[in-house]
Amino acid sequence: MGKKYMGYILPSMLSFVLTGVYSIIDGIFVGRAMGDPGLAAINIAWPLVALIISMGTGIGMGAAVIVSLNKGAGEEKKALEAEGNAFLLLWGGSLILTLLLFALGTPLLGLLGAVMAAAQYAMGWFTAPWQWYVAAALQEYSPRAAWNGSGYTNADTGVKEDNVFLIYQDTYIMGNPGKFMGATDVEVPEKYYTVK
Repeated sequence: MGKKYMGYILPSMLSFVLTGVYSIIDGIFVGRAMGDPGLAAINIAWPLVALIISMGTGIGMGAAVIVSLNKGAGEEKKALEAEGNAFLLLWGGSLILTLLLFALGTPLLGLLGAVMAAAQYAMGWFTAPWQWYVAAALQEYSPRAAWNGSGYTNADTGVKEDNVFLIYQDTYIMGNPGKFMGATDVEVPEKYYTVK
């Protein structure tokens, strides 16, 4: 019994340890790339992330108890129903919570104290894909030049690749006075993604 019990406990403990390690490593990379505003953004946005994690953990743990009780009582059908209901609840709950946080993320971050650069970084950390961090880190070390980018789109298939990111820096025009073109503010029209 003890060995079986530990077989359930150790993976659960390991998952929580990895969550903590992830937070530490995330803090190291963001702190080195974006400094104090980046670290402030993570701490401000974390309660919203914790809300998502706690919802998933709560539903998962509650369902595990119900499934275990039914399996122990020999009620396989009820156990399967509980498992199916848990997956449905997780899917539906995550969809609703995602939509709510996308719609209300900025005001909620404001209530949590996010202002100026920290507010921008917090919303980016909370909603943006990894490419956003690349552009933000580059901009930190070239403060006058803006950076932008987009996912690579295969012109033959029209499929946007998640693992290839094309990044570009704003262009500076020499002269008196010199100025940036503002190229990073321009949105590329969809028709150019399929040019062969």
